[in-house]
Amino acid sequence: MAIAVTEHTTRAFDADLLDLTRMISEMGGYAERQLIEAIDALSKCDSAHGERVVRADARLDAQQRDVEQKAA
Repeated sequence: MAIAVTEHTTRAFDADLLDLTRMISEMGGYAERQLIEAIDALSKCDSAHGERVVRADARLDAQQRDVEQKAA
């Protein structure tokens, strides 16, 4: 019985790690796109574009909270 519980725990842990890896990868990709957009806005002195980038940061904040919650 203990072996089955251990195997289940291991599989659940592995699944959680894979999920966290995916979440962090998505977050990194989004952060990279945001950085590119911010540089573009700065290089073109486009304040409207810059404001859109800043507003979109809320998504990155939410992703970070999700990762922290999953990791806890």
